[in-house]
Amino acid sequence: MPRRLSRLLLVPLLAISTFAQAQSPTSGSIAWKHGPLVHLDSAGTHYNFQGLARSHPGGAVYYEGAHAIPQGSSSEARFESLEYTPVPFVAATQPEWLEDQDEPTCQIAIAHGEPRLHVRIPAFRLHGGRIEMLTGYKVALHPTRQSTRLTRGRSFTGAPHSVLAGGTWRTIAIDQPGMYRITYDELTAQGFDQPSRISLWGQNGKQLPYANADDDIDDLRQIPLHWVTKSGGEPASGDYALCYLPGPTWWKWDTSRRMFIYHRHEYDARSHFFITDSRPTAQVMQGQSSTAQHDLGQGWILTGLIGNQVNLAESGREYFGNTFRQSGELLLSAGLSGLVPGAPLRVFVRMAAASRRASHFDFYMGSALAHTLNVKAIPSGESDIRKAEVAEGVFDFVNPTSTAPDLRIVFSKPTPSSQAWLSRIMFNAVQQLRWDRHTLSFHTDSVGLPTERAAVRMDNLRSGVELWNVDDPFAPIRYADPNQATVPAAHRTHLVAFMPEDAASVSYLEPVANQDLHGMRVPDMLIVSHADFMAQAQRIAQIYRESPLTRMTVEVVDVEQVYREFSSGNRDVAAIRNLARMLYWRSRAGAGDFRYLLLMGKSLYTLKDSLGSVNYIPNYQSENSYNRAKSFGTDDFFGLLDEDEGGERGALDIGIGRYPVGDQLTADQIVNHEESYHNPANWGAWIGRALFLADDGDSNIFTRDAETLAHHVETNQPAMQVKRLYADAFARKDYWYKNEYPTLNAAINGQINRGAILFNYLGHASQSVLGHETFLEAEDVYAWRNLGRLPIFVAASCHLAQYDTPHNPTLGEKMLFARLGGAIAMISSSRIAYSSGNFDFNSHLIQELYPPLSGTPPRTLGDAYYRAKANSSGIENKRKFALLGNPALPLPDPRAEAKVVSLNGHALNGPTDTIRAGSLVQIDMELATRSGEPFEGEVYVTMQGPKRTITSRGNNTSDPITYSEHVGTAFRGKASVRNGKARTQWRIPVDMDCDYQPGHIVLLGISTSGICMGSYTQFTFGGLDKTRVDDTQGPEIALSLDDQAPRAEWVVGDSPLLVARLSDSSGINLSAHTAHAITAHLRGNGIDEKLTLNDYYTAQADTYQRGELRYRFHRLPAGDYRLELSAADTRNNTSTAEIAFRVVDPASPAISNLLNYPNPFTTTTSFYFDGTRPGQPTDVLIQIFTVDGQLVKTIRRFEASPSLRFGPYPWDGRDDWGRRLARGVYFYRVRLRHRPDHNASSGSAERFEKLLLL
Repeated sequence: MPRRLSRLLLVPLLAISTFAQAQSPTSGSIAWKHGPLVHLDSAGTHYNFQGLARSHPGGAVYYEGAHAIPQGSSSEARFESLEYTPVPFVAATQPEWLEDQDEPTCQIAIAHGEPRLHVRIPAFRLHGGRIEMLTGYKVALHPTRQSTRLTRGRSFTGAPHSVLAGGTWRTIAIDQPGMYRITYDELTAQGFDQPSRISLWGQNGKQLPYANADDDIDDLRQIPLHWVTKSGGEPASGDYALCYLPGPTWWKWDTSRRMFIYHRHEYDARSHFFITDSRPTAQVMQGQSSTAQHDLGQGWILTGLIGNQVNLAESGREYFGNTFRQSGELLLSAGLSGLVPGAPLRVFVRMAAASRRASHFDFYMGSALAHTLNVKAIPSGESDIRKAEVAEGVFDFVNPTSTAPDLRIVFSKPTPSSQAWLSRIMFNAVQQLRWDRHTLSFHTDSVGLPTERAAVRMDNLRSGVELWNVDDPFAPIRYADPNQATVPAAHRTHLVAFMPEDAASVSYLEPVANQDLHGMRVPDMLIVSHADFMAQAQRIAQIYRESPLTRMTVEVVDVEQVYREFSSGNRDVAAIRNLARMLYWRSRAGAGDFRYLLLMGKSLYTLKDSLGSVNYIPNYQSENSYNRAKSFGTDDFFGLLDEDEGGERGALDIGIGRYPVGDQLTADQIVNHEESYHNPANWGAWIGRALFLADDGDSNIFTRDAETLAHHVETNQPAMQVKRLYADAFARKDYWYKNEYPTLNAAINGQINRGAILFNYLGHASQSVLGHETFLEAEDVYAWRNLGRLPIFVAASCHLAQYDTPHNPTLGEKMLFARLGGAIAMISSSRIAYSSGNFDFNSHLIQELYPPLSGTPPRTLGDAYYRAKANSSGIENKRKFALLGNPALPLPDPRAEAKVVSLNGHALNGPTDTIRAGSLVQIDMELATRSGEPFEGEVYVTMQGPKRTITSRGNNTSDPITYSEHVGTAFRGKASVRNGKARTQWRIPVDMDCDYQPGHIVLLGISTSGICMGSYTQFTFGGLDKTRVDDTQGPEIALSLDDQAPRAEWVVGDSPLLVARLSDSSGINLSAHTAHAITAHLRGNGIDEKLTLNDYYTAQADTYQRGELRYRFHRLPAGDYRLELSAADTRNNTSTAEIAFRVVDPASPAISNLLNYPNPFTTTTSFYFDGTRPGQPTDVLIQIFTVDGQLVKTIRRFEASPSLRFGPYPWDGRDDWGRRLARGVYFYRVRLRHRPDHNASSGSAERFEKLLLL
C-alpha cells in the first residue's frame, strides 16, 4: 500500500453554526506545523496539519474534512471564501502537482437523515508566481425549497403494484433502436390465443440515470402499436404490427457542445420489452395536419464510435479502443454521404495518451488539418497511478462535397514508449432529406419559436413510405401522409422514414412468470440474489428471521425480477438502486424499517460478462478508468437514496453488503458460516477478544495507528480483551532475497484459531498477502480451523476486497469461502488506497463498533459501516472500501452488565483490596440481561496482571514505539450463572508479578439469547501470601490430537489440534514467567521449536483445578514428530507429557486406525477409521470380500464436511441381496475419494483390513 503521511499533529478549528435564514457561513481554519525549509513532497515530515490528505504518493496535497451539521432546511453548500497566505518557509522544490490540482469542493451529504458537510481544498496554490498555503475557509449554507424535495421524494415510493402482477407475458429483445414489426403468425406461434389484443410494454431503452434527481421510469409503460392488415379490419394471419423500439444506444442533444452526443448502455448489449394479451392495446397516434411557418429540407445525420476494447485501470466504466500502434496514426471513415455541401460537419473527440512528455493529436479531414488536441504529460513517478491523461474537444469542418472525407488522427508520440487510445468519436452532419430506398433516421434542427411548426420536406418520396415521429417512444406519431408532416419548429425532433417491409424482426425470449416487487412489504433486510444462488439466499433469510440475535423481516428477490420491473429486463445497476430507493422512501413514510441490502453474487468491473466470468450482480463503476487513485468500483451506489444523491455523490442511507459468490460451492460455504455464527453453541470467550495486527513499514506509522485504535477499544469497552500483534514487536528473519516473520505468522494463526470477534489490520497488502514480508497468505487461511469462532476482518489496506475482477479471488474473499474457518465478514479496500484515508475510515469504524458504554452501540455491522463512511472525509478513498458480508450481521451488545459484587467474601473496597501472589481468590458476580432480567448461562472470567510497558524492536531502522499491555494472567476459567448470580475461585500463581499495581478482572456472560460484559479494576496486585500449601506434585497431563480418544498411532493432517487436559489441586500457572509457562516443545522433520501456550488454556466450569488447552498447529511439513508439553501449577511444581505423531502430505491423503467394532461379531458391526482431510467433501466406499476375493457387500456414503474420524458405518452381516453371509473370515477395503473444492484438490486413499463373522 502506498506510503501515508504522519498525521494529526495540530487540530484545525471548525465552527459549525446553527442554520438560520440568514445563511450564516461555516468557517474553518488550518493550523500548520512546519520547519524553516520544506520540501512540499515531504508532507507529514517537513510539515503537517490535521485533515492532510494526498491524492496519491507524489500527488497534490489537500485539506479534507467531514463534519456533522445540525438538521435543517439547508442542502446546498458553496464556498464563500478561501483564505491563502504566502508560505512562511523556504520551499526547496516546486512540484509538478502545484499546476495540476483538483478544484475545491464542498457538499452536504445526508446519511439516514443526518446531514454532514464534506470539504476538500488544495493545501497549496500558485498565485502571482508565489506559493501560498491554505489557512482558512468559509462555506455558505443555502436552504432548499422543501416543496420540490418532498415532491420528488414521494415519487420514489413507486407504483403500488407492477403491471407484471397478472396476465400472460413474454419477453422480446432487440440489438439496436429502430422500427420493428411483430407478426400475427409469430404471436400465434408464441402461444398467444388472441394476437390482435396484444400490448407492448417496457421503458425507453436507455440506461437508467445514476443520479436520483434525473427523471426515470417506474415499472413498465405501454408502447403503442400500429397494426397493418390486409383487410383493413381486425388483424389476422399474415398481418403485422409496427412499432418503434428504443435500443441500447441513443443520441442526446448536449447544449454546451451544441451537438448530439452518442450514448451506449454500459451494462446490457440488448434492450428488452414485454408482450401480453391481458391488457388493452395502445394505438399509435396519427399526425394531424398543421399550418407550418418553416420548411425543413435538411436534417442531422449522426454516427459515432465508443471504445470497447481496453480498460486502462481495470476499473471504472470508460473503455478505450483503437490503440495507436507504431505508426502513430489511425484512419477512420465516417461513412456519411448525401450531405449538404458547405454545411459544417461537427466532430466530438475524446482521446487518451500515456506519455512522460506533453503530447498532441492532429485531426485531418482528408488532407486538411481540422483540429489539434493537446494532452498533458503524466507527472514523473506517477505512471503506475495515472495510466493515461485524457483530453476531449469539439471542432467543425466545412465539407465542400456531399460525402464526408476520411478522418486521419495523428498522435505526436513524443517518446518511443508513448501510447495513445481513442475513447470515442462522434459526427453530426447536415444531410439533404431525400428518400433513397433505405430506412432514414434523422433529427430536425431547431428553426423557430416554441409556438411555431415546421414542415418536413423530403425529396423522392414514393408510395408506401412511412414517416414516424419517435421522439417519445411511449407516444410516437405516425404521419398518414409524410408530405404533410409538421413538427415543433423549436424542438429537435427524431424522425424515421422507412418501408414497412424493411422493419426488423424482434427476438422472442422466455415466458415471464407473474411478479410484483412493487407490491412487496417493506422488510428490514432485502436480499437481491442471482438465480444460481437463490436457494442459499433463502437459507440465509431464514436464519435472520429465526435467529434470537436478529428476528427480522427479510425478503429475497431474484435480480432478474428486479430488472424486469425497474429496467424493462435490461441489466442495469440503477434498477437495484431504484428498488432499494422505493423501499427506503416507503420506510420513511412509515411503512416499515428498511435498513439493509445484501447482494448475493459476484460482480465484474467489465460491467458485462467477460473472459468466461459472469457479472452476476453488477456494482457501480466510477467515471474515471485511467487514474487508479480516482477509479473505483463500489456498492455504496445502492445506498445513496436521497433526492440529490446518486452516482458518486451522497452518503449511505442503509447498510450494504455483498457475498461475492460465483458458484454453488462458495455459496454453500457462506451459508455454513452464517449458520455457525448464529449457533448459540458456538458463542464463547472469543466474542470478547479483538486482535490488532500492524505492519512495521512507513516509519512504524501503522503500528502507531493500530495502538491508537487498540487503546480506544480498551478505554471505551474495558471488558474487551485486546491482543496486539505488532510486526515490529516480533523477531524478523532477514535473507538476501526476502524478510519474514515466522513467529508473527504463527501468532496470527494461533490467535485466529483461538478466536476473536474482530481482526483488524493496518499496513501494506496485495490481493493475495498481508505485508511485504507475507504475514498471512491464502494457504494460512485454508488451514484455519475456526468455523465456530469467525471474526470480522477489517483491513485498512489495498486490494483485499477487490471482488469485481474476473481473476482469482482475493485473500479477503478466500476468508469468506474457507471451508473450516475464515471470516464471517470483511471490510477492506477494493482498489489501491492511501493510508491517510484508510486510517480515517478505520478509526471511524472502530469508533462506531466500540462506542463508550454510555453511548448506543450499533445493532449490526451494516449500521457501523454506513455511519463510519458518513463520518469519514474524502470521496474516492472511502468509496473503495467494501463490506463483503451480511450488513445485518448482529453485533454483541456490551450494555448488558456483568459485575463483581464481592471479593473473598467481602464487599468491594476499591483500590485497598489487595490480591497477593499464592493466595486463594473468590469472587461473587451478578449478571443481568439488557432488560434487567437475571442472566442464565455461563460467565467466562479472566484475571489479568498489571500492565507492562513494551518497546518494539525498530526492525526497519525506524524509531521503536512503546505501548502498554497486560502480559500475565492469574486465571482464565468459567462459572455457571443461575438466576443472575455466579461464584468462582482460583489460586494466584506464586510467581505472579505483584508489585502493587492495578489488576483487571474481565467478565463475559454467554447464554443462548445473548451476552453480558463487565470488568473490574479497583483492586491491587501486591505482595506474597505466605500461607503454607501442601502441594509438591506437578499437574496431571493427558495429551491427544484432534479431540480424539487415544490411538495406537497418531496419523494427522498438516494442521492438527493439540488437546491437553490438565488437572492440579492448586490450579494451572498462566503467569508471564517463562520458566513456569505452559510450553510445547516440538521436534522432528527438521523442526525444533518451543511455543508458549498460556493463552490457549481455560479452566473448566466451576473449578480452577481442571481445564483444557487447545492449540492448533499450522501447516506442518509431512513427517514424524514428537511433542513434549510442560506445565506448572500455581505453586511452580512442573510436569511434562509426550506424544508422537505422523503428519501426512496433504496432497497424499491417508487412512489410519481402521477397525470394525465389535470384531468378531454375530449380528451387527460398525466401521471406523481416521482420515487426513477434515471438512473436504468425501465419497466413502466400503467393500467386503470373501477370502477368495468375491465381492459380497458394498456400502457407499457421502460426507459433505467430515471430521478426521469417519464412522460409524453399520453393517448387519448380509450381502447386497439381503442374504445372511456364512460365518468365517472376510476382508474389507475402505476407499476415500476427496472431491476438489476451492481449498484443496482431489485425492484418494484406500486400506484393507479383515473381520470375523460368527
